[in-house]
Amino acid sequence: MYLLSLTPANTLEATWDAIAQHEQTLVAPLIHYLTDAKQWERGVRLVGDPSINLMRAPTISFVVVGDRAIKSRAIVEIFDKKGGVSDRMKWFLPPIPDPYLITRLAFDMDISMPTHLSMNCPRS
Repeated sequence: MYLLSLTPANTLEATWDAIAQHEQTLVAPLIHYLTDAKQWERGVRLVGDPSINLMRAPTISFVVVGDRAIKSRAIVEIFDKKGGVSDRMKWFLPPIPDPYLITRLAFDMDISMPTHLSMNCPRS
């Protein structure tokens, strides 16, 4: 089985642990970039906990709000042109977004839904 061959231990548990660790390696640079003070001043807001740990999935959601807001659709179009990144804009939340979450993150629903970047390993 392919998954078993990914680690010397040759077990699914070791494989999933190795995949989770690799996902954290992929996620770290983007989290650091999006949470940098310059990005905060720019209006970039990470959705969720900024911690880099095994509780985080390798999908990062963010919005760009404020005076220089960017609609998520525009961000998706930029990444689509560059290629190599899985990105989409939609709610990965209940159909009716939590008003507390929207208020806390200063979302303006007319400006932006979160953009989601998936940091999974590409297939070769």
